[in-house]
Amino acid sequence: NVPESMVGLQPARYPQNWSGSLDFSLVAQMSSRLFTAATGRSVDGVLYADPHVVSALLAITGPVEAPGLGRTIGSGDVVGFLTKDQFADYGTDSEGDDAVTEFIETVFERFQSSTLPGPRSIGDTFSPLVHAGRLRMISFHDDDQPLMDLTGLSNTFDDTVTDYLAVVNRNANPSKIDAYLTRDNDYRVLWNPATGEVTATVTVTLRNTAPATGLPDVVIGNGFGAPWGTNRTDLAVITPLGLKGVSVDNAEVGAMPLVEGRGWRHTVRVDVPAGGERTVRFELKGRLQPARAYDLFIAAQPTLNPGSTNVTITSTDGSFRPADGLDVLETEATTTVEDLGEHRLSAALR
Repeated sequence: NVPESMVGLQPARYPQNWSGSLDFSLVAQMSSRLFTAATGRSVDGVLYADPHVVSALLAITGPVEAPGLGRTIGSGDVVGFLTKDQFADYGTDSEGDDAVTEFIETVFERFQSSTLPGPRSIGDTFSPLVHAGRLRMISFHDDDQPLMDLTGLSNTFDDTVTDYLAVVNRNANPSKIDAYLTRDNDYRVLWNPATGEVTATVTVTLRNTAPATGLPDVVIGNGFGAPWGTNRTDLAVITPLGLKGVSVDNAEVGAMPLVEGRGWRHTVRVDVPAGGERTVRFELKGRLQPARAYDLFIAAQPTLNPGSTNVTITSTDGSFRPADGLDVLETEATTTVEDLGEHRLSAALR
């Protein structure tokens, strides 16, 4: 049951694409099957950890030597090292891959043999990373998985609520340029509670802070003839709503809608020049279950440079009750959340 959008990433050929879905239960099942098929070894569970998690580990272990560089990397500089510096520090991609693999293995080995702080300190360190989606874990042992669910580590994507939204970028250069990409989102909903009819607009502002020169080709290069420093990205909106149209900087463009789970994944390819900005607008429409409350689940991609998501829900019939986390003015409810982690909002009518 792997979605078509995930099949397109060729995960059997490119293990680095195994984490290409926000639904970690899907990621875990798929990656375990592929790993077992390739190695013949069974898998007890799957762990996802991004550079911010490595930073937390180093805060416990202390700095670790970077192979071949003659210096150590500590908690405060490892995120920059893994996402940017390594590509300039090592002479070739293969040299860097081998060195970083050795570095990460050493970090985990030291963490396993370290004297750990108390449970409260461990929770204070890793809980924010779990809530941000930067640390995820699923066990294939029935006795273990309830704890993964209780702590939020399993990080499944909830497409069973009234409305849900995820904005996702996938680099299409392919390159390491996404460390220089920032993004802000705006979601505006017009809702008829009696019929469930919804029209909505998702506006995504992409900014590329990468330069056109001065960085390795693996960072700012591309294979399609665009100027160096261009970030070609496949921008997708995951939603239960159908697509009416997409524009980039007010010019209509084509898109690729694919069925994903209970809803849709609407994707458009966008080139963002070095130092440039693009505004992408998705026009959506659909019919949800009639209700007295508009429930919205937002799942954010754990990017290096998280921005924000503005939400505005307008009712065509009836005013909203005051609610925690929402600014309510008669028929309009608004809020701004960080474009990181998961957020659940509910705007109930009086």
